[in-house]
Amino acid sequence: MRLTIQNKSWYVKYDYLGTHRIMSIGSYSKISLEEARKECSLIQEDAAHGFDPYKMFIKRLKIN
Repeated sequence: MRLTIQNKSWYVKYDYLGTHRIMSIGSYSKISLEEARKECSLIQEDAAHGFDPYKMFIKRLKIN
C-alpha cells in the first residue's frame, strides 16, 4: 500500500493471474489509514483466491 503526495490517494499493489497491478482505493481525505489497510488486505486476499480484486472492490463499494 502506498500514499502519493501529489494527488493524495491510497494505492495497493497486487498480482492477479501473473500480472502486477496497481489500483487506487480512494482519496486520503476520505479514507482513513485503518480503512485503507483493511481494504488492502481484502484486495490481496481476493487476488490470492483467484478473484478479480477490482470487481470485488466495486461490489464492496455498491454494498456500502
